[in-house]
Amino acid sequence: VMFAERVRVFSAAGMVNATDANEAKARRFIAGSASAGYTDVSQALGKLVRRSMPGDRVYQVIFVSDGQPTAGSINPRQIMDALRGENNLTAGIYGVAVGDDESQEWVGALAYRNKGYVVSGINSIRCGDVIRDLASGLR
Repeated sequence: VMFAERVRVFSAAGMVNATDANEAKARRFIAGSASAGYTDVSQALGKLVRRSMPGDRVYQVIFVSDGQPTAGSINPRQIMDALRGENNLTAGIYGVAVGDDESQEWVGALAYRNKGYVVSGINSIRCGDVIRDLASGLR
């Protein structure tokens, strides 16, 4: 899911298998994205949360953000409470807080309240490496 002024979903059908073809499609999806405009964090994360998952699936979300919800629900506490209720600790949510804005603290709180942790103070140049390192440690 990519989000800014609107939410874009990689697969409307939900999770996809990790095949070479899907990886190529995912790379094109990401390459076609840009950071701009407002951020509707609540709507984007809401599209990722599922209460039940097949037992053979690992369900983890890596949330990359500058920590500033600016569209839709913009109250970080309300977003965390709603997501925690929807998620019901089904998914581990991990945060990558890009930049150095003080509002990034809520990205850490969101991750902590959903079985995850946050890596913060990341600049956009290092972001790809940080996401790769974080994802490689998740099982």
